[in-house]
Amino acid sequence: MLMRKSCKFIVLSLLLLFGAALQLHAFNAPWVQQSNKDKEINIDVKKESLVNVFKRLEKQTDYKVLFVTDEVRDQTFTGKIQTQDIREAMGQILSGKYLGYTINKQFITVSKQNRPFRGETPVVQESETYTLTGKVVDENGVALPGVSILIVGTRRGTTSDYDGLYNLKVQKNDVLKFTFIGYKEEVVAVRGKERINVNMQPDSKNLDEVVVVAYGEQKKESVVGAVTTVKPMDLKTSNSDFTAGFAGKIAGIIGWQTGGMPAALTEEEMNTKFYIRGMTSFQTNANTDPLILLDGVETSKLDLSRLQPEDIESFSVMKDASATAMYGARGANGVILVTTKKGQEGSVYTSTRYECIVSSPTSNIDVVDPIEYMKYYNQALLARSELATPKYSVETINRTASGKYPSWVYPQNDWYDILFKKQAINHHAGINIRGGSKVVQYYASVNYNRDEGMIKTDKLNAFDCNILNHQIGYRTNLNIQLNSGIKLVINSSATLDKYHGPIPEQTAAYAYAFNASPVDFAPTYPGDEKYAWPHLRFGIKSVGSRYSINPYAQLQKGYKERTRYSTINRAEYIQNLSKYIKGLEFRAIASLVQSGLSTTPYTTKPYHYWLGNYDFETGKHTLVPDGQNQYARTTLAVDLDNMAFSSDTRTTYEGRVY
Repeated sequence: MLMRKSCKFIVLSLLLLFGAALQLHAFNAPWVQQSNKDKEINIDVKKESLVNVFKRLEKQTDYKVLFVTDEVRDQTFTGKIQTQDIREAMGQILSGKYLGYTINKQFITVSKQNRPFRGETPVVQESETYTLTGKVVDENGVALPGVSILIVGTRRGTTSDYDGLYNLKVQKNDVLKFTFIGYKEEVVAVRGKERINVNMQPDSKNLDEVVVVAYGEQKKESVVGAVTTVKPMDLKTSNSDFTAGFAGKIAGIIGWQTGGMPAALTEEEMNTKFYIRGMTSFQTNANTDPLILLDGVETSKLDLSRLQPEDIESFSVMKDASATAMYGARGANGVILVTTKKGQEGSVYTSTRYECIVSSPTSNIDVVDPIEYMKYYNQALLARSELATPKYSVETINRTASGKYPSWVYPQNDWYDILFKKQAINHHAGINIRGGSKVVQYYASVNYNRDEGMIKTDKLNAFDCNILNHQIGYRTNLNIQLNSGIKLVINSSATLDKYHGPIPEQTAAYAYAFNASPVDFAPTYPGDEKYAWPHLRFGIKSVGSRYSINPYAQLQKGYKERTRYSTINRAEYIQNLSKYIKGLEFRAIASLVQSGLSTTPYTTKPYHYWLGNYDFETGKHTLVPDGQNQYARTTLAVDLDNMAFSSDTRTTYEGRVY
């Protein structure tokens, strides 16, 4: 019995050993060594620097290449690589060079070796261990405590202390990884250095972890007030108005669209209306506008609408009393905090964009056709008085419905179709650049929008009546490290709008279209024997009837030019006083905000006629001029009575020590 149990135990042990051997063999098999993450590598270059070749390799794989020797920058590579094995690719790149490599997880470390690389597995020689020291600071030069510092490929690491200082036992070929909540991960090669200082930059992708508040930033879990953070690109729309993306996308903001007219140059003309903390019922026309701070400078809703999502780093909305307490009465209606992108130390990054947007009405007002209009009009007259005479005779209604006569004799005007196009084409473009050194970091952008309306222009007009707005803006943000502990931050932006459009507002044009009679007169009449010279002959009702506005004449009689400019400038001087009192800092801030709007109308005086007679046999007609035609003219003149100019300039100064 004992013998049988011993045999079973021996057999079971042999099976386990055999399984372990199979696993070990599989682990060493070449086909297992290839990572599932390895991707197809295709590189075909001629005498290209190794730095650029490794950048190509990083884009095509999940690996990051680190250099612990500067000799990499002096080397080139010529050849074609097509493989899925990262080791085969590295072997071809480094073949014949006094360079070797090691792979640790997703990191490839390239180092110097004493003999040319021939494709053999590189041997990593143990180097002497020594103590590395350094300091970790944020984008403002303030010490960051609690930063995690780890040697890549090991479990050895440390954290920075209260003053941002750290020390760690390393070897000269080690690679360090610095991580901290709300900041971008930094990977630094030791390269035998005895001290490494790291400047960590905020990560805009982690807005859920960091919240912008009154005087800086806090971790989200430490914020007790009602604060909403939004990713700026989530607010991007096809509209050149940034605030058009607020409605339904930001918790705590009540927003709605009132129209779609392009190129709002005043806050009253803006298509988006919004508020944060509700509307009071105790005061008529009470102010409900929130306080808007752009890079710490108070700005208007109109300037907020001119922002581009690509320029924004963070967007926060403060909603309750605890969140807005720092702003006092100015924050009573809520606060919107916007921070634009800043420069970053490193290589230059440039991006461009171009958008072509085709816009058309989402819905049209359904109106009765002209024939039904005349019948209902007669019914309305008879409903008021049984003795009333119908305005439109049966003969007029039948002839209009037949379609056998010229449209200007028996008009059937669809004023909406006469006044407006079916669609408008808009163009938006922009370019931005970001980069910098340890001393100066910069971000700059230029944006251009071309928006047009849908108003038709008559061919006889020597000018365009349609809305056309050219908007160009620039932004420049500079961070300058003047000295150790002294920093200068400069933010400057400007926007220029050049507007061209009809004399009446677009809302008035819609009112004209749906209030004018569709059958009483034609938009324009062809010339008769007397008034045949080339000019627009706008139709009106005949003599003795009540005067009616011709919508077509109102839109074609002229145009107005409007120019709006706005500039926001801010300079901030920051000095670290930690050598006197730990954590103490002095800041001096000056800002200048200026805007202006000018309006210049150009008008003609339209010629008005009504149809005097029409010969049904010959087709000839006669026009009767309006009595005011003696003052009419087709040449443009400046309307001095309606010219306007306004401007606003605000400067603020602030100094604080905290």
